[in-house]
Amino acid sequence: MIIAGIVVVVVIAGILVLVMKSKGKTSSPSKRGGQGQNENAYTKKLAYLLKIVVEHDAEPKGKSSKKEIVRLGEEVHQTGGFRSMVRIHHAVTEQTSPKFARRLSTIWKGVGDWRGS
Repeated sequence: MIIAGIVVVVVIAGILVLVMKSKGKTSSPSKRGGQGQNENAYTKKLAYLLKIVVEHDAEPKGKSSKKEIVRLGEEVHQTGGFRSMVRIHHAVTEQTSPKFARRLSTIWKGVGDWRGS
């Protein structure tokens, strides 16, 4: 009798998990991990490009880096939305400096939902 009760509870729990996933209430760890990996890759690219922009702003190298930063911002917004942009901006701030973060905010102004300075 106890074993039958346990089986029923396990089956019900499995059904609830399937229902929650189908409604989008939960996400698998692999999806969250994949998103985090993508955001980490964007963060690294942006930190690198921002260094070029800060050091070579008026030069062609700096101008092409700004264009790439805008393109990456559009890509981030398209794939992950505004919240992803905020997370990446925060990560760039942590990896670089407030100066770089302000520059990123300025370059991203008008990209997606970004309304930076």
